[in-house]
Amino acid sequence: MCGIIGCVQPGSVDGEALGLEMLEQIRHRGPDAGYLHLQDDVVLGVRRLAIINVAGGTQPTFAADGAVAAIFNGEIYNHRALRRELTSYGYRLRAGSDAEVIAHAYDQWGLDFPSHFNGDFAIAIWDGRRRRLILARDRLGIKPLFYTRAGTSLLFASEVKSLFVHPAVKRQLNPRFLAQIFTFWTGLDTGSAFEGVEQVEAGTVLEFNQRGERGGAHKYWDIPHHDSVPHFAGDFEACQEAFRAELRQAVALRLQADVEVGTYTSGGIDSAVINVLAYKDLGHKHTQTFSVTFADKLFDESEHQRRVARALGLSSNEVQCGADDIYANFPQVIWHTEAPLFRTAPAPMYLLARCVKARGVKVVLTGEGSDEIAWGYDIFREAKLRRFWSRQPESRVRPQLFKKLYAYLPQFQNPRHLQLLVDFFRKDMDRTSAPLYSHQTRIANSAASHVLLSEAMKATLQDHPPEEALIDSLPADFAQRSLLEKCQYLEMRTLLHGYLLNSQGDRMLSAHGVEGRFPYLDHHVIEFLAGVPESYRLRGLHDKAILRETFRRDLPQGICERPKFAFRAPELSVFLKDPDGMLASHLSDAAVAEAGIFDPTAVQQFRRRLQRTPAERFSTRDNLAFVQMLSTQILHHQHVRCFTAFTIRGSSNDVAITRSKSAAHAIAA
Repeated sequence: MCGIIGCVQPGSVDGEALGLEMLEQIRHRGPDAGYLHLQDDVVLGVRRLAIINVAGGTQPTFAADGAVAAIFNGEIYNHRALRRELTSYGYRLRAGSDAEVIAHAYDQWGLDFPSHFNGDFAIAIWDGRRRRLILARDRLGIKPLFYTRAGTSLLFASEVKSLFVHPAVKRQLNPRFLAQIFTFWTGLDTGSAFEGVEQVEAGTVLEFNQRGERGGAHKYWDIPHHDSVPHFAGDFEACQEAFRAELRQAVALRLQADVEVGTYTSGGIDSAVINVLAYKDLGHKHTQTFSVTFADKLFDESEHQRRVARALGLSSNEVQCGADDIYANFPQVIWHTEAPLFRTAPAPMYLLARCVKARGVKVVLTGEGSDEIAWGYDIFREAKLRRFWSRQPESRVRPQLFKKLYAYLPQFQNPRHLQLLVDFFRKDMDRTSAPLYSHQTRIANSAASHVLLSEAMKATLQDHPPEEALIDSLPADFAQRSLLEKCQYLEMRTLLHGYLLNSQGDRMLSAHGVEGRFPYLDHHVIEFLAGVPESYRLRGLHDKAILRETFRRDLPQGICERPKFAFRAPELSVFLKDPDGMLASHLSDAAVAEAGIFDPTAVQQFRRRLQRTPAERFSTRDNLAFVQMLSTQILHHQHVRCFTAFTIRGSSNDVAITRSKSAAHAIAA
């Protein structure tokens, strides 16, 4: 985990001062060292979290003639194999970190260089020969990378707050992106919550000329489907063996580090499997694992977490998160997410990462991504059931399958609740060819909170429908994908990219200088599962079949068959007492009117209704609307109304500054 910044054509702004201030905003991402390089009217900067070659591993790294300078945030897990391959082509690489392969890989393969990397990365390359800037992002968008224009300057950074250092960058919320969040729970990953600030799309390389003007875009990877990858020809038993080998290799690569590597243990099968592979199969020497527990039993999984830790002999570190903890840390969470939230779950993840740092651990492996690639979410089964029901819409038996689907939720054993659920899923169930069919119910559920929006935001939703933006962004082969492949694509492009890997993942980890690694999201694992028969992933209503059957004998009793338990935290009820006046400040008529996103009258009516409603009767929609509203208002206050750039703390002594007036001198610097 690191953070990068840069600027092409600083113009009248002092490039060194600008670079130092931009780096200061992301010190939390890389507390170990800072590097600033000035070359050809270009500023390149890095805050480093030292993982590989702790004593060395400086940045930028350079091509042989010094004309190409590269910086990056993240990890390239296959860097040893790449080093051998590049050496065979005649390149001479320094004995640094994984960063050393980047400039040479760019020289060898041009704009397609990231397709040779297995890793999580955000990369910036200044090509002094062609006078162009290259920005690249990993396949799944695990590492963030934003850019914007500021007068004649182009700026880029791992976090938006670094861009705001430049005096010409305007700070204004982006209504179109917010409209996407209020519809899909997250925005498309080419944008941001701020007007004029864009993000490099996952799996994409962007090119900018020496004036900072954007040129071409090279999409080197996209989420695969069955017809785009080699098919697995064996039976289910053979598939289990092959799958285990793929996932074991992904874990082995992500255990590479010159510092201690720990794990997260959630209590579900996904993280349990990662622990099994790391500690049982691969004999990883470190045994620290980290878990969140809750005083509220509705959210707590501690019983299952401890069972996994005991079975594998892990040293368990638990962080108990209560309502007061969520309330107290929520503003700081928003400072780091730089986007509105729909849940409070990032708050306990923020506290968990803080615990990891306190225990002296810099890297953790997590189970994120399993539900998307092995089809574990209810949304996959919902889509399958709705299509099945649509073939006999008058059937009274088929809708009863929703009772089986939600057998683990007591409220849906109540006939009245079940009928409400059935009526909800009935709507538009016959539109099976619609691009967003699998996500229609989520979109409909989110739309209920739109009544709180201002007239201007409602106009944005009408004039720029988020659904159309998502449909327009879909790949050319989307219509040829199966229903469940479409569901996977949409889930990964929305909730995984923008929320789970960003707000709940990278931002909470990097806030404390911790790096997260995600074995399930190794592109080889994703492509392998795309090539197996669909029934190996979803067998009837039995989700993640390949994962459960592959590791059934390795897991403690009860873990393998646990239904998906969505990671949640207390939400609306946490804030109603409001001891510090958070709601009184951010949801006042004046504050709401100033931000312009919500309607002050509707907000106050909503708050009065909440005060009259017992906490146990808050609906899912109430919680969703409230968290979105409060987080948006806090975001506006912090980043638009009151943003103040951090000044350099004490001095820039921990930033190594290099300069090169010409490309030929860069390597000497």
